[in-house]
Amino acid sequence: RLINLAEEVEMVDVVEPEEVSSRTVNVNGVDISLDALGINFQPNYQQVEALNKIAKFLTDEYDYDAEEVDNMYTLMGYAGTGKTSITKILLEYLDAIGKNVDVTATTHTAKGVIRNAIDRNVSTIHKALNLKPNIDIAKPLDLSKLDMIQGDKDKLIAPDILVIDESSFIGDTLFEYIK
Repeated sequence: RLINLAEEVEMVDVVEPEEVSSRTVNVNGVDISLDALGINFQPNYQQVEALNKIAKFLTDEYDYDAEEVDNMYTLMGYAGTGKTSITKILLEYLDAIGKNVDVTATTHTAKGVIRNAIDRNVSTIHKALNLKPNIDIAKPLDLSKLDMIQGDKDKLIAPDILVIDESSFIGDTLFEYIK
């Protein structure tokens, strides 16, 4: 399963959280400690709802042989709406239920930002897919026509869930490798 994290979304009204003595959030029946994750706010109703919808999506079975497999979920929101915190809580939930998760980003800069925010190993999506630029050093480099080649697919270990931060940078060609 794949989760895309992007910056563009139709904004919903933010509901201010009420004072809560509990420093946990329940995700699909699993209590996650916000204090242990260093999250200093109580998620609001929309954030908890998003967590539970994503958790349900990721744990529901689906038919791999179906003509169209709905195996991607996109979490989008403006800066400051809690995408990173939701991701951090979701990763803790996925660990708790024993899922193998790879966290990736589309650029080295985004990789550093998400790695610092979630305190986990993160790679670029290109490295996770064993992609390298296909460059002919005898020809001038045209970045608008940069093509990628994939190394040995047999060496790839597919996670249960692949998280991609800054997925708005994924073009059609890269998307085909991800699918």
